[in-house]
Amino acid sequence: MKLSDEAEKIRRHDWHQGSLLKLDSSIELSHQHGVITSGLYIIISQDCDIQTPTVNDEPYVEIILCDPISQSDGNYTRGKSARRLHIPFLQKSTEVYFECAAKNKFFFDRQKLSELKPCEEFIVAPETINDLIGWCIKRYDRDAFPDSFNTRLNKKKLRNIMKSAPDIINYICVKLTLEKNLSLNEPYEIILYFLADKDISNNESAQCEEILNQLISVIEHDNSIKVIDGKVLTIDNISLSAFMELKQLDFDDLSSL
Repeated sequence: MKLSDEAEKIRRHDWHQGSLLKLDSSIELSHQHGVITSGLYIIISQDCDIQTPTVNDEPYVEIILCDPISQSDGNYTRGKSARRLHIPFLQKSTEVYFECAAKNKFFFDRQKLSELKPCEEFIVAPETINDLIGWCIKRYDRDAFPDSFNTRLNKKKLRNIMKSAPDIINYICVKLTLEKNLSLNEPYEIILYFLADKDISNNESAQCEEILNQLISVIEHDNSIKVIDGKVLTIDNISLSAFMELKQLDFDDLSSL
């Protein structure tokens, strides 16, 4: 299929998933009421949709606002929260962090990309793009827990502990021995694992162990939940079948069964 003029320019400018779009002024949305404000955005649409030959087939690309933050919060790295994500970009070899919020996702007129070039002020690493896309998917496919389990977790204290968690923690994983609502006098028994990067250092492993022990202490504070096994594992130390039996836990507003 012959490329339209706009599609040809989009390809020439090398727009792709993970490209940064910097808007110096607000732009009015053509397909809905409102405007997209000035700021830095990252494109989350897939490459084929961004570079498809005609604009009519894919009139919009999905973008999400990247708000600069002074430092990352472990609750929001590596997709641990379904509502917010903290991701690093490189700026002149220095790592700087940005926050993406699910509420700040927009559809942007694709043909406008033919008039613009990607922002090159920052470098977005492939693993950061993977985290971003995985986080977007999590909005529509995340684990749920029984109501009576959720109400026993002190989410505020757990979030405070996770603020200092290193980025190497990919998942906080849980397995309940009983996946149902229990009465107040029946304790839940759970397995709690941190899954970390395979190249974790001894110092990072010790830091993860310390944070895990703090979490366990808070979770078990009133004996309504008992952690029968708690470990820090690397992603290459767990089988796929074992991983599939676990649920991912975050302390955003927990989903219920």
